[in-house]
Amino acid sequence: MVNEGEIPVTISIGVSEYLPGEGLIDSAMVRADKALYQAKHAGRNQVRIQQAA
Repeated sequence: MVNEGEIPVTISIGVSEYLPGEGLIDSAMVRADKALYQAKHAGRNQVRIQQAA
């Protein structure tokens, strides 16, 4: 509590797995970033998973 009031908090999470043989982690990070923005655009307070093709 701050100054006797409440501060609303939301959380959005994007998740992706790193696949063996994928090379650099960049691809997994891009997928996780896409999943994060999907969660935010869907109303926040969500976890979204982006799977590798």
